[in-house]
Amino acid sequence: MILKNALVLVVVCASLAACVSTDEVRAFRDDASQLRAQLERDEQRWAATVQRLDETDPLYPQAVAQLRRAEADRATAEAVIKQTEALLEESTNPISAIIGALAPWVPEPARVPLLLGGALAASIARARQLKTGLRSVAKSINKAIERDPEFAQRFAQHADMIRSTQTPAAMRVVDQVQRGRSPTTQTQQVERQV
Repeated sequence: MILKNALVLVVVCASLAACVSTDEVRAFRDDASQLRAQLERDEQRWAATVQRLDETDPLYPQAVAQLRRAEADRATAEAVIKQTEALLEESTNPISAIIGALAPWVPEPARVPLLLGGALAASIARARQLKTGLRSVAKSINKAIERDPEFAQRFAQHADMIRSTQTPAAMRVVDQVQRGRSPTTQTQQVERQV
């Protein structure tokens, strides 16, 4: 728990623009990667200990608890590394770098439109990334439906609930992906059965 709180605090601090430099964030990511490697070794040791112990052994519950704690610590370190990677990716956005380099040299009346234009370009690029990611998720679900009849049937049973929680943008992307599918896919076969 202490590890998790400390890592979250460092990531929050790192996400504040004036708090740390990009090099410091990279160093933190490297340190977190080393910590993750250590936590993976700890997890493997506890897993081996749990494997060796009999379930009736009085130490077994404590070993299982330590294994679960080690798994949670490793997962936390992985999440922190992932967030740090995303933070570094955002900071190395070429649009941000260009605007940041140009802004001090642009006279004041033109600086605001330059910054706003840069923000707009970055927003458009991010929206495109998100749409591409969402399309990838929809395609992967379609592949799972096509390959696993049981999953397809369960998915069809809950399709109304899933659809009701989607945002309009998500619905449009899913519809676009669905139109790209062949008319005799597993989902449609399951929907005919239901």
